[in-house]
Amino acid sequence: MTKIHNFKDSLALGEMGEEIILDYLQKSPTIQRIIDVRDEKLYQKMDVDLVVVTKDEQELKVEIKTDSYKSGNIFYE
Repeated sequence: MTKIHNFKDSLALGEMGEEIILDYLQKSPTIQRIIDVRDEKLYQKMDVDLVVVTKDEQELKVEIKTDSYKSGNIFYE
């Protein structure tokens, strides 16, 4: 994978990774709803991109990272 060293390209790659994970989560039969909090300052300070509510009403905070330096992997925690 090509290394990305400028902010604009890194941001685009990160947004692509976020969309892949969002699509994956939306297809999960265990998820009731997903709240996109990427643009909310409070959640940005907590490194939270999405709040996921499961069918059993658990609320999970999700951070998504896309690695452009070595592996090209996308992680969510």
